[in-house]
Amino acid sequence: GGLRIGGLSGIFDGRSYQQGHYEFPPYDRGSLRSVYHVREFEVRKLLQVKGRQLDIFLSHDWPRGVANCGHCDRQRLIRKKPFFEREIAEDSFGSPAAAILCNRLRPRHWFSAHFHVKFAAIVHHASSLAEDTLTARAFDRAAAMAAWKGAGAGAEPACTKFLALDKCLPNRDFLQVLDFPDAEDAKSCPKTFQYDPEWLAILKKMQGEMPLARGRVSCRTDPPSCPGVSPEEISWVAERLAGSESGSTIPVSRVLRQRNKKNTAATEYHKIHFSRNPPPTRSSLHAELTRLASFPSPPHTASFSLFFSFLEE
Repeated sequence: GGLRIGGLSGIFDGRSYQQGHYEFPPYDRGSLRSVYHVREFEVRKLLQVKGRQLDIFLSHDWPRGVANCGHCDRQRLIRKKPFFEREIAEDSFGSPAAAILCNRLRPRHWFSAHFHVKFAAIVHHASSLAEDTLTARAFDRAAAMAAWKGAGAGAEPACTKFLALDKCLPNRDFLQVLDFPDAEDAKSCPKTFQYDPEWLAILKKMQGEMPLARGRVSCRTDPPSCPGVSPEEISWVAERLAGSESGSTIPVSRVLRQRNKKNTAATEYHKIHFSRNPPPTRSSLHAELTRLASFPSPPHTASFSLFFSFLEE
């Protein structure tokens, strides 16, 4: 429907942030938890997005500093969640990785979960103090509007509307309906999921950089180190999508089929893992999961390789 949507999967944990994607089945007690921790490499990939502004960004964690951004009901949040008061006061509440992305990508809307409370805020990026927090100085609306008007005709405030909702339980604020009447090409675009050529070009370019070893791996996220992809790289992907059977549209049947495959693979994996047979080796489990769900290991690098091999054919 004309909306450009991005997202960051996982939960921030400083101990895992600069680790490689070293986890693979069968998971032990530690890797079962660390596998869903956000990695700096994922942030680096998202910072390569330079094209059209994102309309919506989704994350589990809240961006750090959003509770201190100046345009929110902070006191209501503290009344609802008093045990977060100290973190909010210290500005350590939320994910610094998400804050970097919010400051740099500046999506129109950001939706999160995690803390199980409804909370809304408006983040004015021109007032941000640092990349890893959204904490703002006292906001001078008149000065800000004057600066925005000076940016040229049609310029709008550089802001992100943040919204988190409560748990899906009776008598809780877990639902809010939003309209996006100004979505780009909203009337002409089909109401389908579509591949984003720029994002696929970023995945193709960076798949070789993915760290898979356990240990500290620093991925540069400063602006000069995140130049994005060239128009030629985007065109390479777009041309191959255009030549495929379904074009850039992701068939709903494929989405549902992959979801069902993954559910089946998870069920079968538990049967393998908890059987009385000896624990499977990495190669044997890889072969079994590949047979069940076409989910090669390591998942990220191999799956992207297969996808782009398909495009090249």
